[in-house]
Amino acid sequence: MKTALIALVLAAAVSSGCAHATHGASDANQRTFCAKSTATLYVQNDNWMDIVVYAVRGSSRFRMGQVSSLQSAVFELPSSVIGASGSVYILADPVGAVSADRMFATDDIMLAPGHTIIDLRLDNVIDHSSWSVAVEDPEEI
Repeated sequence: MKTALIALVLAAAVSSGCAHATHGASDANQRTFCAKSTATLYVQNDNWMDIVVYAVRGSSRFRMGQVSSLQSAVFELPSSVIGASGSVYILADPVGAVSADRMFATDDIMLAPGHTIIDLRLDNVIDHSSWSVAVEDPEEI
C-alpha cells in the first residue's frame, strides 16, 4: 500500500513537472521545460531479401515501410507510435521468409525526451543483425 502511494505521488510529480512558461509578450521568450520525444530509424539492409520494418508498441504493430535488398532507408517514428509509454521495439520481417523465426527484433527501446536515433543493420544471416541507440540532448536541438 505504501509503495503504491509513493509510486502515485512520483507519477504526479513527474507529469506536473513538464510546464510551459512565458517571460514576456513575445513568442521568442517562451521556454519549454520538458522536450517531446521524437525518433528517427535508420535501416541498412545487407540481407538478400527485402525487409518490412515495423515499430511495435505493446501489442500494436506499426508498419514503417519496406527496405529493398542491399539498400538503406530512413523512417521518422510518428507520435502515435511513440505514445505515452515512450517504449518501442523494432521488428524486421524478411519478405517471403518461410517461418516467423526468420524475423529480427530489437529489445525494448526507451525513447528519452529529445531526439532518439535508432540505427538498425540487417545482416544476410538475420540473427547476426545489430542495432544501436543514441539520444540527442534536447538543449542542443
